[in-house]
Amino acid sequence: MMDCVKRKILGDDYVYVRTTSNRPNLVYATLTVPVSFDDMNTYDFCLVRPYHPSQQPRVLLFFESIALEAKVTNYLKLLVPETYSESIALYHSDMSPQYLAHVYGQFTTKHGIVRVLCTTSGQSTGIDFPDVDIVILVGYPSSLAELLQRGGRCGRAPGSTGLFLVLFEPWIHEIELKEFDTGHNSSNPDRTRAALAKNSSKRDRVVRSAVLCAQSTSCLRKLFADGLGDTTENTTEFTAQHCCTWHPEDQFELSSLLPSLLHSTVLIESSEAAAKKRTRNVYRKPQERSGLDKELIKWLNLVTQSDDPDINQGYFYPDDILADSARRRLVWERPQLFESAKDVQRILSETDEWQELWGEDIYTIIQEYDIELQNGGIEGIGDTEDVMEE
Repeated sequence: MMDCVKRKILGDDYVYVRTTSNRPNLVYATLTVPVSFDDMNTYDFCLVRPYHPSQQPRVLLFFESIALEAKVTNYLKLLVPETYSESIALYHSDMSPQYLAHVYGQFTTKHGIVRVLCTTSGQSTGIDFPDVDIVILVGYPSSLAELLQRGGRCGRAPGSTGLFLVLFEPWIHEIELKEFDTGHNSSNPDRTRAALAKNSSKRDRVVRSAVLCAQSTSCLRKLFADGLGDTTENTTEFTAQHCCTWHPEDQFELSSLLPSLLHSTVLIESSEAAAKKRTRNVYRKPQERSGLDKELIKWLNLVTQSDDPDINQGYFYPDDILADSARRRLVWERPQLFESAKDVQRILSETDEWQELWGEDIYTIIQEYDIELQNGGIEGIGDTEDVMEE
């Protein structure tokens, strides 16, 4: 591409200037969350405790899904006193220009009320956020260049430093780098394991540079430079208090740069101690689960494969409507818990916006499935109560 530009556009006396992609005033960090992005406890560390806007650093969170973005925004609002709920805001292109202008002003001005902004990829370019302390990517975008573009929203004020944190889900560590060596677009560092279809899953859409970043145990600054072919002299220089999370000699604790402590997982108890604390929870019968799961998957495919915007509502990936973990939750829950569409929202801790789009459809699927079970239209229904130990 560059040779073509030189040949056809530039004159003989052009000067080629290449600057580094490195942001020396940023600390680079990666973190694999304990459960999944749908586990709201994951985001507790984004807020100072006790909470007050004057003590809260400015945090910018990027999401790949508007549904998850809205869910996390509502969750964080519940963690702060109601008086300060406006200090946490949602920001994406589906909102009115008036609202976006107001929120932008409140997030970027010195005394603005908004301290935590949840947004999507559209805000990573073309919009200046001059005073952001922490940028958090909830997932990896489609390329390393896009990753660094989003991270570049942080620490832009003169003399400032910032933290650029990328979150990953545990499943990314199950993917091997050799799976990308299939001959499919093999020279592209941001290639997927296979060609993508319209409804490819979140795992299928993950790019090689994301797996490399998540699984890396060496300097992230160098990893990013190598990925972009950045050979300038100062690719690994840094002026922030730390380089990245992968310098053991630095004794860098990520929690020290976050508003509050990271969500910690509960230690696994010994089998003897756990046996004393076992509780018995009643779930849907095992023989009934797969049938309901198939109905939900069929509905998701019909919605996301439709070309009618009144049906797909702008969603083209099943995971963005109902993640695997959420679908499993619905399939396992007792039928008696679903008395209305609001119960679907409550069980999944979803937003009102999500409920308006999908809650009624999902509730109808569950109800029609259970009615057919009761009428004997589906084989496998039995009288044995299923009890799971938790």
